[in-house]
Amino acid sequence: MRKIILSQPDCARCKRVAEQNPDAEVIEMPVNSLLAFARELHIQSLPIVVLTGEEQELSDVLKGA
Repeated sequence: MRKIILSQPDCARCKRVAEQNPDAEVIEMPVNSLLAFARELHIQSLPIVVLTGEEQELSDVLKGA
């Protein structure tokens, strides 16, 4: 499974999530791009965490296994 954290520069909450998940890839995006992306997906808070993987992996993670 792959974890990606989309964050904006100088975001304390984003930094904290990244520190709590050292195995995640962190991508800092320009604020305008990140906000446009979030608006398009109706996401109202940062950071944005993306999980990718096989169906069973994702199912286990989302159920809290």
